[in-house]
Amino acid sequence: MGLTVNGADMFDAAEREGGPHYLCITTNGVVEHDKLTMGRGAAADAKRLFPWIPVRAGQVIKGLFPNQTTVETVTRSRVVRYELVEFSDDDAEHPDRFFAMVQTKLDWRDPSPPELVQASLARLGKKAEGCPHIKFHLNYPAIGLGGLPLEMVQPWVEALPDNVRVYRKSTGAYNRSQP
Repeated sequence: MGLTVNGADMFDAAEREGGPHYLCITTNGVVEHDKLTMGRGAAADAKRLFPWIPVRAGQVIKGLFPNQTTVETVTRSRVVRYELVEFSDDDAEHPDRFFAMVQTKLDWRDPSPPELVQASLARLGKKAEGCPHIKFHLNYPAIGLGGLPLEMVQPWVEALPDNVRVYRKSTGAYNRSQP
């Protein structure tokens, strides 16, 4: 059962805990100009701390789905369903830090589809089960800007393995700016 940590910042907690770990960031499926849109919530926090992440995530997603687009190509935007993508940190000082983009929305402007959240968390759970020696740090998915009720998401979070830490900030703690 995944451990929920209330009132803590997952980025600080992961660094304090040390050792091999994944920073799992809830995201959407909009890739614009080869960058994953990361303008609100935990995604904005991640972008502030790691400015290179939108480009890297966009490259990985684009590489997985080079021809999939559901938005006018004139805008050079893509809305992609990927559920979970991962990549390593290129920072030589942090060889044990990895990133996972956990998709909880298709378009950042829309609420989180419950089926997508459940599928993405199931994929994260399988990844974590296969790496029991690695800690996974995840912001609580879809209950803030995603608009889903806690009662709906909680069973999916509780089904995550023990090496997954789920962080829930207090209301209003996330960046509410537009991307």
